[in-house]
Amino acid sequence: MINHDVTVVVVTYNRRTLLERCLSALANQTTPPTRILVVDNASTDGTRDWLTGWLPENLPNGLLIKLSENLGGAAGFSAGLQQAMLVGDSWVWMMDDDAEPHSDALAKLLERNPDPTHIYSSCAIAGDSFAWPIAPITHNHSPPLAKPTDLPILLEVHHTPFLGFFINTKLATKIGLPDAGFFLGRDDVEYCLRARQAGAKVFLMGNSRIEHPRAIYYPLRLPWRTVHVYQLPPWKRYYIVRNRLFIAKRYYGWSAYYSTVPATLLRLVGVLCNEPSRLLQIKATFAGLIDGLLDRKGRRHDRWKLD
Repeated sequence: MINHDVTVVVVTYNRRTLLERCLSALANQTTPPTRILVVDNASTDGTRDWLTGWLPENLPNGLLIKLSENLGGAAGFSAGLQQAMLVGDSWVWMMDDDAEPHSDALAKLLERNPDPTHIYSSCAIAGDSFAWPIAPITHNHSPPLAKPTDLPILLEVHHTPFLGFFINTKLATKIGLPDAGFFLGRDDVEYCLRARQAGAKVFLMGNSRIEHPRAIYYPLRLPWRTVHVYQLPPWKRYYIVRNRLFIAKRYYGWSAYYSTVPATLLRLVGVLCNEPSRLLQIKATFAGLIDGLLDRKGRRHDRWKLD
């Protein structure tokens, strides 16, 4: 294994208990990171005061980045990656505060001497299951991946979340920062698409594991395909709908209108069959479509009164 300088970026908002587990796991890595940047999105639950006292005693290589308002996970990762690039380390490992890396997770990422022109990621698992479905790039009719033990050590995927997301700072300089205007959700998908458009590949590292709560989703079975519909509160669904449309318009052109919008309405059928707060779910979906079509970015769920 070749030694690399690694900055970890952790974005947090009002989840102190989960954050403490995340930071403790990072402190116990068999290959320690060079530094850990904790981006606090203006927490209101005492997280910032706790970090001010806890970091120097328990994580001397930790640094707190204080944002003045809650600008969402997308802005948090953008600010964290920007700061990580300024400190000059070679690699950045990004994750949410509900991530709990296995003790050898970073070591496994580094032991294969990762190519700085590509993106890598740890695998998010919930015990013996995936935390959410994997989207591999397949060149044959191989069977779907059912559980983490099915993973190869290196698997090319279409995209990977900001959860164990491992990028070289030279590549980040080339493609820019995550789009802070997304606020929450699908910002990682857009970033991977941007990287792939610039010639990078995205790989999942099968033996680098991060524990993460399992996403709840249900299948919407259509005659031609099965769509996964995620269980989300209305305010979060707004951002997923809106940001999915942003991506479609930016990367797929007219398919935003003849594919993405109809697919969103089909997903709404699944939502209405499985979730409460149906009127708010309908409002969130159409609000997301409207703002997506009109290119309205940033924090807007409160303007629509979705929370």
